[in-house]
Amino acid sequence: MPRRTPEQKQATIRARVRFILARNPEARNSDGYLQWLYGRRFLNLKLPYLEFQTLRGLNLDSVARARRFWQNTRNEYLPTDPHVRDARQRKSEAMKAVYGAS
Repeated sequence: MPRRTPEQKQATIRARVRFILARNPEARNSDGYLQWLYGRRFLNLKLPYLEFQTLRGLNLDSVARARRFWQNTRNEYLPTDPHVRDARQRKSEAMKAVYGAS
């Protein structure tokens, strides 16, 4: 079987994250919960019993990036908790003030 390109891998992650966000609204508010659901469903992780070496090999940052893609770029699957929405907005403004607009 041919190796998948990084672009193909990211497209798969995005589709999987979209699947989770559509079915689990509470995952829209928490990257930790989203990553937990992703690990259980798509990586067959036996959570919470996980060896550190296994954890080190995971690319959970891509899961959080995919959530940001759906929420910030596509304006879909937005947070359901207004406090989360407000906190993310404040953090975004603070990051722009420190690092400049991107």
